[in-house]
Amino acid sequence: MGGWSRVILGGEEFLLKGDQGVFFIHSMGNRDYRIGKAREKLSILLGLSRIVKVRQVHSSIILDAEGVRGSEEGDGLFLSQQAVKVGIAVLTADCLPLLFVAPRHLLLLHVGWRGLRSGIIQKGLSKLRSLYSDIRDIRIWFGPSIKQCCYQVGIEMVRELEGGLPQHVVEAGVAERDGKVFFSLDVAVARLLELEGVERVPEKCGLCTCCSGLFPSYRREGNWASRMISLAWRAYDHP
Repeated sequence: MGGWSRVILGGEEFLLKGDQGVFFIHSMGNRDYRIGKAREKLSILLGLSRIVKVRQVHSSIILDAEGVRGSEEGDGLFLSQQAVKVGIAVLTADCLPLLFVAPRHLLLLHVGWRGLRSGIIQKGLSKLRSLYSDIRDIRIWFGPSIKQCCYQVGIEMVRELEGGLPQHVVEAGVAERDGKVFFSLDVAVARLLELEGVERVPEKCGLCTCCSGLFPSYRREGNWASRMISLAWRAYDHP
């Protein structure tokens, strides 16, 4: 878990990665960040003017965070460095929070298998390529997500992925054990990024949301699962 640390804010534990003025924080425990007051409290603790989130629908929709004001649908947020003290957030309970750190922008994606199939990674990279002539060195940070150890899936899901992704990407994420099929979101995403020409190796926290017991997990808790927040922002001060 190199480069990641645990911090306490307002009596709550978080997993934090910070580098060169960019911070990426993930709530631990069972506080439900679907609740607006929980996000407001975190915003105050971090000294942010606001936290921007969208209504996630497992899509490939990416929105400019500075233009989001209500409950717009989407699964990605794009933020320029001119947006001072603004945080961008996704809520998850097993899906992958994926952050791209570019010189003048942040791009945060909520990646589940449906979003992966629908092309949210490629769409995000296309947006970055429209602004940067060379994206090979853009940093990529993976937040906590369910890992192959716990993510048993049906063959129907694998076939759907094969209908929207390169075969090598699906094969990288799939494993069979005792006649059962398991899938790794982070391995498949890393393979897709490689195929898309991203040379920088993703920096992963390495924790499984399901079996670590440190984060909400829909696979572990079902409909009782709360939602963790993964929040990214630029700042000069460590939280």
